[in-house]
Amino acid sequence: MVSMLKEEKLFNMSYIKANFSFEDTQLSDLFEYAKLLYDCGDYKGTSLLKLDALDLLYFFRRLSNHKEKNISALWGQLSCYILLNNSDKAFETFVKLKDNIDSLVTVSYTHLTLPTICSV
Repeated sequence: MVSMLKEEKLFNMSYIKANFSFEDTQLSDLFEYAKLLYDCGDYKGTSLLKLDALDLLYFFRRLSNHKEKNISALWGQLSCYILLNNSDKAFETFVKLKDNIDSLVTVSYTHLTLPTICSV
């Protein structure tokens, strides 16, 4: 189902809300469930539902616009890939994480003034 929605470019919050009675609170539940699976060591596909922490963190990131939680989800994905010894995916995730953190840190120096030096 998810792969079909991704192929048809329908894997977004507005479509899922409209067609599956999905609510914002369920997105938080998805994040918490992904964290639970991660904490239990289910990084890749051993849960009863055949969904794992990596899948759920990915789904959360695709559907959420909460920047801080998205960064937390990226940290979770990075650590899953490291623990699964998948260095290529870990590096890709690291780059995404760096870009996301850099986008949060926007520094403006226009309000700073240099101190006046008194001359004698």
